[in-house]
Amino acid sequence: MDEQAASTVKEKKDKEISRAEVMYREAKIMSVQGGSLDAIEKFEEALEIFEAADGKDVEVANICEQIGDLRTMRGNFKGAIPVYQRGLAICEKKNDPVSTVLLAEKVIDLYRKLG
Repeated sequence: MDEQAASTVKEKKDKEISRAEVMYREAKIMSVQGGSLDAIEKFEEALEIFEAADGKDVEVANICEQIGDLRTMRGNFKGAIPVYQRGLAICEKKNDPVSTVLLAEKVIDLYRKLG
């Protein structure tokens, strides 16, 4: 790949990341304003973009937690557990003990609620 083509690919990826960051901010606002379903949808769109990008594990883990929190708030405990676990796996891989414990506690709490 020549320099110009590589530059074009990088610009396209950067635009996608910027778009995902905007979606993330919009989702946070929707969440605070009580639009949990719309927020989940926006978070999921941003998640797809961050997952496709290299080196965005922190963003992926953060969005997984946000989606899990919203699903929990809506009473969808079974839907929250897998996204929390996904974030948990990233935090363990990144050796982030604080986030690992916080997400593990959320998963444990949901299993208790499910009985």
